[in-house]
Amino acid sequence: MMNRCLAACLTFCVAMSAARAADPVSQTFEGSVQTLAKVLEKQGIPADKDVTGVALVTKDGTVYTIAKEKVSRLLFVDPVFENRTVRLTAKILPGSQILKVEKVQTVKAGKVYDVDYWCENCQLAWSAPGACQCCGGDTVFREREAK
Repeated sequence: MMNRCLAACLTFCVAMSAARAADPVSQTFEGSVQTLAKVLEKQGIPADKDVTGVALVTKDGTVYTIAKEKVSRLLFVDPVFENRTVRLTAKILPGSQILKVEKVQTVKAGKVYDVDYWCENCQLAWSAPGACQCCGGDTVFREREAK
């Protein structure tokens, strides 16, 4: 009986280790944020007018589609990022070229900057553009040199 329990536990542990090994790891990607329409046009594919989405195009020409969610939303809604060099900390979703972004930074003259949207009135930083979630006032895009 003890041997069966031990064998079952070992089997479970090996299976869990294999599952963890398959989890994507965070990586750093640097490139230019471009609309999917622009990426398609560069490939000679005329894009429909209603094509949405953005991609990261690296210096070597690799194209990664960016999943739109809370952390990456600013890349989709703020035009300041279009054609801008950024550094993304992200995971490549298994079996794809899709990035799940964990952190967005800009790059200027070889320096890396953390970005946010600052409310001067409340002295609060937000992760996406729009009205301050505290006072409803304006926020402004802000870049601070990364430490």
